[in-house]
Amino acid sequence: MVVVIPPKQIKNLRGRYGSAGNKDDRFDAYVLADTLRTDRARLRPLVPDSEATVALRAAVRARKDLVEHRVALCNQLRAHLQAFYPAPVGLFHELDGDTSLKFLARFDCQDRADWLSPKRLAGFLKGIRYSGSTTPEAMHARITAAPHGATGDLGAATVHVTRALWPPSRAACATRGWPAGLAGRRDAFLIVLAESLGYPHRTARGLRPADITEPPAGPPGGAVPCLQGRAVPGGGDPRTCPACAVARWLDILGVADGVGRGSARMALTAADARTPTSPHQHTPSEPARWRAAAVLLPAIDRHGWLDDYRPVSTRAIRTRLALAAGRADTEGLLTEPPDTPPEATDPAATTAPTGPARPAPELHEVLTLLDDLAEDADALNTHIQALLDDHRPSRR
Repeated sequence: MVVVIPPKQIKNLRGRYGSAGNKDDRFDAYVLADTLRTDRARLRPLVPDSEATVALRAAVRARKDLVEHRVALCNQLRAHLQAFYPAPVGLFHELDGDTSLKFLARFDCQDRADWLSPKRLAGFLKGIRYSGSTTPEAMHARITAAPHGATGDLGAATVHVTRALWPPSRAACATRGWPAGLAGRRDAFLIVLAESLGYPHRTARGLRPADITEPPAGPPGGAVPCLQGRAVPGGGDPRTCPACAVARWLDILGVADGVGRGSARMALTAADARTPTSPHQHTPSEPARWRAAAVLLPAIDRHGWLDDYRPVSTRAIRTRLALAAGRADTEGLLTEPPDTPPEATDPAATTAPTGPARPAPELHEVLTLLDDLAEDADALNTHIQALLDDHRPSRR
């Protein structure tokens, strides 16, 4: 049993045994022992915190740290935008909200904001399902009335700083495991095309290996590749680096398309998890392999089979981007499968629940199901069209 007696209380207890008042460790030990013997009934023993209390305290402390970190990043982003790109500041309710970040991902500099018109802005807001009460005309008036930001080379240079100040959903994409790593690397490449480079979905699915220009020979983490003459951003955390995401996808695309599905499965199963201290890899290791692929974004089914000549549909692109964004919102960390499956210690824990009640599916489960249905529907439509073309009577 442990009893806590405050120092001030010990000072007052010394008067029981003498009037000298001098501090002496041996005398204080005697005072504590005798006080515990005579006044034990009114002293309260120290009770350790329960596991629930310890867990709650750790969760509250972690949440406080995360909130402070998010506020600090938001303030950094606001200060940066006010200096180089003031239009998005105050445009939406929250600068670090989902709608505001989607706007910054699509219009990340003053040059792209100048391209906007009320009609184009209305189409963008409809595409992201904006539910606010501000009309596109009023929002466009705010953009044009804001101080003009940096343009040209200076504006393009500040884009990298803007994108570094919020966590993109690339970090929520798996980079290893089967088949999660295959779809995860393709999803990260999709996010680079849609967010970092601003490609429309139809343009992204039509890209070919010839559209990529590799950097000159040098260190793996040095120069970045170019896509149709546009440099892919690089740097920062290797888990969220766009150039690293492009190189990872091209590497596994070359293995899956050139060597085979089994080799891709072995490579993804043996791959190491990315960490903030991992080295950058901006250059694919085997350029000859992925250069031979027909498309850069092939359709992938739930079992990891690639359709070599059919690119992913725009409907599936929207679903995969929404799925990656949902994982980023709920997890915020790199999603990696465990190295070894967990062992069940309680046989009752593995027993299927009984009764008619079923838990509601999670958002990522629904989006994954929709993605699989979209791929199956597209494949079925392609097959039906091929049958119709084969049996169509020829005109004479």
